[in-house]
Amino acid sequence: MTASRGLSLDEIMISNVINITKGSDLSLNDRESIYDVAVKLAEKSSSNKRAFTSPKMSVRFLREKYANNPQGYTRGVMLLDSQHRPQAVVETPFMIAKEMLSLAIKHKAAAVISFDVRYEGKLNMEREFSAYTNKVMASIDVRHLDHLEINFADDEFISHAEKGWL
Repeated sequence: MTASRGLSLDEIMISNVINITKGSDLSLNDRESIYDVAVKLAEKSSSNKRAFTSPKMSVRFLREKYANNPQGYTRGVMLLDSQHRPQAVVETPFMIAKEMLSLAIKHKAAAVISFDVRYEGKLNMEREFSAYTNKVMASIDVRHLDHLEINFADDEFISHAEKGWL
């Protein structure tokens, strides 16, 4: 790998594709097609690693993720790196602070965003969950950035951070 020159992983992948196809018996058309696919994959992987800089960005990400998954109710946590880019999204029916703690350690998360996604009914505004979770996550130096409650039925959401409940 040529990461020492400061190339991103996407640039390294594209460079490797170009080098592999150079000496092959592939036609120019085939090489261009392979290159196009590599570029599209690189763009897709880059766009999936955008930093969450606002509750609206996080909500947009979760709405896209759960748009075709109407289960009635989904609870989970987004585990983020130090730049607030998503590393993993874990769903669990009973998200408790202790479980978030173990997930954060397992995934070496620097920050977390917990969430509830509803497809019907009203939002709960669970203030106590956020306050307790903050204390638990602070014990291992992991920031609990937000708890989002998203309602697909009413197309609304609540950010506990924006409400000042964290």
